[in-house]
Amino acid sequence: MECWVYWNKELELVEVIKIKGINVTVISETKKKLKGTKMIGNYTMLYRGVSQNTRAHLGVVLRIDQKWTSRITNYSFVNDCIITVRLKINRGRITRTGVYAWKKVEKKKRGVSTKSYKKIVDKYNKSDSLTIYGDLNARVGNQPIPNVVGTLVKTA
Repeated sequence: MECWVYWNKELELVEVIKIKGINVTVISETKKKLKGTKMIGNYTMLYRGVSQNTRAHLGVVLRIDQKWTSRITNYSFVNDCIITVRLKINRGRITRTGVYAWKKVEKKKRGVSTKSYKKIVDKYNKSDSLTIYGDLNARVGNQPIPNVVGTLVKTA
């Protein structure tokens, strides 16, 4: 979910994901500075953004329902655009990764690159279930796929 008005709509967003019963959400392009954790409503928010002395841009938030917070075994702020969290579940562990692939910077400075993805995949425990989600800035065409891709996507 890209949310350029995220900070003004934070509580409204919490209510929507609560009503929908969503346990884990990723919000990209938050323009949040620094990194940390924060409780908002019934959700733990892990956030990462640019340094304090940099103009606000980039940023990613991974929000986890409070009932899952006690299951967090560890989390990592990979860079300004990637957050990874590992959770213990009944059948083992799951790794959830939130990304924001910002495409408007120089190739060597991109937050999410092939090397960044490889680093995530190489680092996670192979017995875990791995999910990478967020804004990948992919160009997928304009063919609608029900419940997956709408008609408002960029053409390749």
